[in-house]
Amino acid sequence: EILGDNLFATLDTSQQNLPPGTKLLIGTALLEVTSKPHRGCHKFAARTVPQAREFLDLPENLPLQLRGVHLQVIKPGEVRVGDRIQKMG
Repeated sequence: EILGDNLFATLDTSQQNLPPGTKLLIGTALLEVTSKPHRGCHKFAARTVPQAREFLDLPENLPLQLRGVHLQVIKPGEVRVGDRIQKMG
């Protein structure tokens, strides 16, 4: 398993808007949305009530990817606070 950093952004992370393979340019870094789902882990479960995880796991909510998405670095670069996120072709 590869570990990384979290990016917090105001962004529609639904599968409809960010399907796997979508490339994002953030600062000078190029990233790609992976197919690995971002689900609540034991840390999330410890910080929330069980109903939060149940809500995220409802079949109608899974495509919304409410916990966000996993990104793979395609081209390393510099990302700064306030950088715009651009979907690439």
